Amino acid sequence: YVIHSLGFSEIIYWNSDMWVDSPNTVPALIEKHRKNACTISGTKLVYPTHHWKTGEELSKTHKIQFGGGYLDRHPTNTRFEPRHYRRYSEINDPLVTHDCGMLFVTGAYTMIHLPWLMSAGGFNPSLSKVYNDIDICLRASIAGQKVMYFGKDTYLIHGESINLNNSSEPKFDSQFTSDAVLYSKIYPMSLIQNILGIHV
Repeated sequence: YVIHSLGFSEIIYWNSDMWVDSPNTVPALIEKHRKNACTISGTKLVYPTHHWKTGEELSKTHKIQFGGGYLDRHPTNTRFEPRHYRRYSEINDPLVTHDCGMLFVTGAYTMIHLPWLMSAGGFNPSLSKVYNDIDICLRASIAGQKVMYFGKDTYLIHGESINLNNSSEPKFDSQFTSDAVLYSKIYPMSLIQNILGIHV
């Protein structure tokens, strides 16, 4: 609301455990977002090759953390679960090295057209830990807005769940579970099937 009231038309959400290895990355992502007239856009995320604190080598090459998003039918056949496409594959995996429309992108890095975000009512405050990124993207998709993934020439390095101030807080807790249950209530099988054009 504050950024919008100051007259800005875009906002970037950026996790604190993420960084770039080139000064050209962010300007390129902003340019792609504007050139493609996106409502929401995201990019490829990769795991670091070295530990942020010790410098210990973790991998010879960057591995994919997020190569786009897809919805996977849960084994119980009661819901669709959001998944990260091609997690742990190589950074130049051809299946994630492209720019394309996407049903959702991860909130670790998300650029959003601010007037639309304001008109949509912002993020769902009841999804306080997880799935709020999926929710805002699905709401945009349902409203006919453009959501895009940019993985052709851009990527960000994501430590994924590194918390510099509190390493004892678990990622999976009661709030995570609560958000997952609420997400499944907001997006039942029938709604997701309709979004995906699945006829049963």
